[in-house]
Amino acid sequence: MYNKIAVFLDRDGTINKIEETETPKFVTSYNKFEFYEDVANAIKILNRLGVKVIVTTNQPSVAHGLCTEEDVKELHRSMIRDLKNSGATIDAVYFCPHHPEIHHKDIPAHAMKYRDDCDCRKPKIGMLKLAEAELALDISKSFVIGDRTVDIQSGKNAGCKTVLVKTGMAGNDKKYDVSPDFVCNNLLEAAKLIERNLTTKAVILAGGRGERLKPLTDTMPKPMMIQLLPAIWVLC
Repeated sequence: MYNKIAVFLDRDGTINKIEETETPKFVTSYNKFEFYEDVANAIKILNRLGVKVIVTTNQPSVAHGLCTEEDVKELHRSMIRDLKNSGATIDAVYFCPHHPEIHHKDIPAHAMKYRDDCDCRKPKIGMLKLAEAELALDISKSFVIGDRTVDIQSGKNAGCKTVLVKTGMAGNDKKYDVSPDFVCNNLLEAAKLIERNLTTKAVILAGGRGERLKPLTDTMPKPMMIQLLPAIWVLC
């Protein structure tokens, strides 16, 4: 039913723990990778809904020469494996290895090819558009979840609903002046929020004298009014 809807998850600070400093510390090897509590349970909720669960992550450590693309892919294979062992499925992973700055003095020669003002680095939407094309998604009905304003800005640029989680940077990077549609404490709360929004079909407006719904209530008693919605947005 929801197989054209995607939930795009940031990685560092949303799925796995980072050092909560002013500058995010990206994990470059799986032996330092630690899931936040209930991440698997959150993804299982999304799996049961039938939405696509997709990780989209900037990984500039490649452009800094701290790891290779294959290192990142191997980390993601391990992440997917361990989540699958817990009953949670990631449908796809997209990562951007680039960094637009070419004037850093310490760029290793082999990493120079990754110094590019690409279309895939968030807040640009290249990764989301690629997923849309490859997986036949409806971006306009999809969600982006992340811990930084760059994630929220990327979601806004793509026309997705956005959820900021209070793990990782918790929006405190303040790199972009953007407000999320919703704020949740963690990925589990965000998954439950999305579940409510996708499965709630109607809300009954009842109680009071009905004055705030005039002129509608001039002809219909307020307790009898039912508003049918594709989804009702509920803050967690």
